[in-house]
Amino acid sequence: MKPFDYYKDVKVKYPTKEDFMTTYWYKAGAVIAMRKGRGEIRRVPDDGRAIDIKELDGLVTDSTLDVASYAAAKVAYEKEAGRLSTEFMEDCFEDLGIEDDSRRHVMYNEAYERGHSGGHYEVHSTLSSIVDFVDRLDHVVEAAK
Repeated sequence: MKPFDYYKDVKVKYPTKEDFMTTYWYKAGAVIAMRKGRGEIRRVPDDGRAIDIKELDGLVTDSTLDVASYAAAKVAYEKEAGRLSTEFMEDCFEDLGIEDDSRRHVMYNEAYERGHSGGHYEVHSTLSSIVDFVDRLDHVVEAAK
């Protein structure tokens, strides 16, 4: 089993809409400045001079969202986060010796519901307790036959 911090280290940055916004500032109907995402505000056309934020006070602004890029970034993040979640679950099964138990997903789902707010350690600990309980129950049922 890997250290619990490994499973929360999503290598893909969580996308926010702000990262995919382009904002334009207008003066007399013409674009005079723009900013992509959280980047610097640049003059349009870019003449290399810095922009004083006071120059933009009171100007008309418009922002557009690059919907396709934002959606693609969300998919990439969710794919990586899902991969780590699946890896954690499979590692738990192996660590607790239940990788071949047909009930493993039911037990994991219960452990996740009970412990996910406490993080990966709590899910693993709860799953371990559930596995112990199910093992004891199996022995009782087997002894009663």
